[in-house]
Amino acid sequence: MKWDGTLRILGLYVLITVLAACTSDDAPPVKGRRVAISVANISLEVPDGVSVAGRSDRPDLTIYEFLKGTKVIMGLYVGLAPSFHPANNETGVESETVGGLPAQTRVVKTAVGWSRDIVIEASDRRFCHFFYSDLRQPDLLLADHIIGSLRDEPRATAGQTSP
Repeated sequence: MKWDGTLRILGLYVLITVLAACTSDDAPPVKGRRVAISVANISLEVPDGVSVAGRSDRPDLTIYEFLKGTKVIMGLYVGLAPSFHPANNETGVESETVGGLPAQTRVVKTAVGWSRDIVIEASDRRFCHFFYSDLRQPDLLLADHIIGSLRDEPRATAGQTSP
């Protein structure tokens, strides 16, 4: 009879372990490629299925769009004068670090989805301003992955592309 109790406890332990492994909140890893945006001196990890295109609104202003098919999921401005540049103590603005660089971010959740503005201070007084609005999963995960992968002053290596 002693073995019956031990086997039950062991079986319960195995069941709990299997259930815990199945209910993990960890998202699967995002697969993609590192893309250099050479004119901006940055590189980003762009997930499979996402493309990057530059759109020049003026001769001195290029916005990079991250597209999933034909849908723009996020924009990026790299330059000296981002439109989002909050004060450190502004309500709803948080400080963080992205790729070792200081950043200011504002995230808003509505019934429609998540919106975010984040300005990352790069070298040479340049700023990287990422922005998206009303994103839901899985596009939200892709956009935040791209932002988190930012590297300042990329080195040109084989396999890198530039939009």
